[in-house]
Amino acid sequence: MPPLSYTNRKGETKYLRAVQASKGGTRYYLVNDPAQYPPDELVNEMPAGFEWYEYPHDGKIVWRKHKPSTITAAEHALVLTTARAHSPYPDLYLDTEPKQLVLYFCRDTPESWGIDEAWFVRHKWYDAVLIFAKLPADRWQVQRECHHPGFPEWIPLETSPDLAVLAAKYTPHIGQESLLDFWIEGKPDF
Repeated sequence: MPPLSYTNRKGETKYLRAVQASKGGTRYYLVNDPAQYPPDELVNEMPAGFEWYEYPHDGKIVWRKHKPSTITAAEHALVLTTARAHSPYPDLYLDTEPKQLVLYFCRDTPESWGIDEAWFVRHKWYDAVLIFAKLPADRWQVQRECHHPGFPEWIPLETSPDLAVLAAKYTPHIGQESLLDFWIEGKPDF
């Protein structure tokens, strides 16, 4: 049976290595080259309660405890489909977190940098642009990043029970200055 592995969007593959710790437990490590380690140290099956995770912004691979989410596959698909239909940027990534969806976009293209596609894929970066937070009573809140001193990093823009309406209203503004026109829900602009 081949060792357990994960390949990220950059084409980098990581393997999971398990080593007996001095106090009797098991320590896990991510390794690049499985040939450097004895075959019995390489894990063949994912241990229960753990998962691979690829960071959206840079593609870094980690191995972590599984984080269950209240977000359904249908909700994920709805936001991603709507964003792809309305966004001026085609390269989008939607990350599912325990109680929210975080929408990332890549503003660059190989053509804009004058480089080949393979190099670009290995080095591109995604920026978080919108959060769709799931609130109690089946309500959703869309948030955007705020860099103004004295305000939280993410500010709430609108709360609604209709996720489709929020996605359709805010995704056309991805990467645009017009996104800054939306201010904190219920507060006057300054």
